[in-house]
Amino acid sequence: MRFTLQNTRLLQPGVLFAAVLLISLPLPANDLQRIATFKVAVPAQNRATDSRASNGLVYLRPGVLALWHTEKRAGELSRRARVQPTDPWWLQLQVISTENGKVLRTVEFPSRREASGIAVQKDGLPVVLTGPLVRCLSPDLQQNGSYLLQNASEPKGTVGINSSPGTGRVFVAESGDTSAVTTVDAATCKALTRVQPPDDVLVLSGTDDVLIGSSGLSLAIFGQDQKWQVLYQHPVCCFAPPVVVSKDKIAVVQLDQENMRSSEHHLLLVSMDGKLLLDDMLERGTAVESIVTNQAGTHAAAVTSKRQLLITSTKVEATSYDLYVRVYRLDAPQRIANLKVTVGGEEFFAMAISPDGSQMALQTGTKLTIYRLR
Repeated sequence: MRFTLQNTRLLQPGVLFAAVLLISLPLPANDLQRIATFKVAVPAQNRATDSRASNGLVYLRPGVLALWHTEKRAGELSRRARVQPTDPWWLQLQVISTENGKVLRTVEFPSRREASGIAVQKDGLPVVLTGPLVRCLSPDLQQNGSYLLQNASEPKGTVGINSSPGTGRVFVAESGDTSAVTTVDAATCKALTRVQPPDDVLVLSGTDDVLIGSSGLSLAIFGQDQKWQVLYQHPVCCFAPPVVVSKDKIAVVQLDQENMRSSEHHLLLVSMDGKLLLDDMLERGTAVESIVTNQAGTHAAAVTSKRQLLITSTKVEATSYDLYVRVYRLDAPQRIANLKVTVGGEEFFAMAISPDGSQMALQTGTKLTIYRLR
């Protein structure tokens, strides 16, 4: 099982099938209204992979963002199933006002390099993943409880956390020697379910009743009958991990593995009963970064990137990334905006959509830009 972490480095005008209700029309390259730009304090990145880790951005509530990153400090790793203040990896979270860019609060936790993140469920309760420990917080970031992942002492490849619109749960996905998806109630910090999908099923999110995964050409749904069932199939090629973007819709990228040089990936919106609602071809020749939604499930965005490479006789390195953002309304599915920005090859980038769907925030390096959504 593989999956992508939220908002970390993780699909142009589209054509819908005849049965689809709406057609995505070409839009200007940058048609989002910028409200404000602020400078944020994040550490400089470098090419040393042993000191780079995940980062992200999420709205805690309208007008308030949580900007987080994982950084390496001095120290030695404690027991795999425990996090301690002497651990080298720490998750640092800054609470930032989108009105003036002021840092309202800073919180940090010992964590793990490949197991850090934050998800906010429908009532605005944040849940923070810090290695093997899931921490449930109050709206003012006081810890109300914690949950230790099962088999936390076993080696893991990656652990990620995600939330879905309209649910009070968060989903913690583990890949490695033991792959599993644990559903945690954000209010009680208790595990509700723990599912071990088949090795070929990629799981990222779900609802109160089901988990959604992908396997080859199929979207799969895991319900209360404890069986994986096909929800939707594509006739051509494969799916990235799907994301529940509203109570009744799933977003998934259909990958172009037949023509990897041009990489004509498509963003699909599929209903919970398996109907295709939208098919939008993403920027040609880009790599998939992430799919982002908001707590109300009113908007979603797909982020892809294209690397600008420096090639010498001894190395190949990315000097910068062109980011392509496609923004969608979900009530009557359609693409409403495009955005292209360029970031340095080592810089953080992340994005988030406000709970009420009025704003979009984009971090590129030390710059945080707030856009108005219509």
